[in-house]
Amino acid sequence: MALIKIKHDLPRVREAYREFGRNVADKAIARSLNRAVDRGRTAMSREIRTVYNLSAARVRDRLRVRHAYAGSRISLTAELAGTGKRAMNITGFKPKQTPQGVSVKIKRLSGRVIPIPPWAVYKPFILNVAGRPVVARTAKGKGTRSKLRGVTTIDIPQMFNARKVNDKVRAFIISEFSKELEHNLAFYGGRIK
Repeated sequence: MALIKIKHDLPRVREAYREFGRNVADKAIARSLNRAVDRGRTAMSREIRTVYNLSAARVRDRLRVRHAYAGSRISLTAELAGTGKRAMNITGFKPKQTPQGVSVKIKRLSGRVIPIPPWAVYKPFILNVAGRPVVARTAKGKGTRSKLRGVTTIDIPQMFNARKVNDKVRAFIISEFSKELEHNLAFYGGRIK
């Protein structure tokens, strides 16, 4: 699992505790973190899709958000994490069956490729079952039949951790948190006074 961790000691956070007290500051910070992380999820999906040829739905399904809650915690945290495994079937990259095998377009700025894994005995093909995964036959073992195995590439956590993608989203989340904090401190501070 990939995870964005942002440790940011904003002077405004310390001021909020002094100015409004713990109750108001915790609520404002939790709500600000949650809004920033939710927007960060959208930004992460957008950044991944500018590099990789995936649908928004496929990326969104593999990005998880855990929200912060105000309460008796020592620290408030919200998480944006990439879920999934190390490899994903190439089905998500618009596969097309050709006489040479299955062609896919993994990166937006690249052409179509025909990935043939080193373990494949025959050319990959699209399996005619639900989800239509791309598979290839493995080599036969002594006295055994060959088996079908999925043809894979990197999954969302590796795309999520690409420095170019991660750095942009991290900066975006910090910026959104700062804006949201000012707004929420004014909102909760106004309700209490």
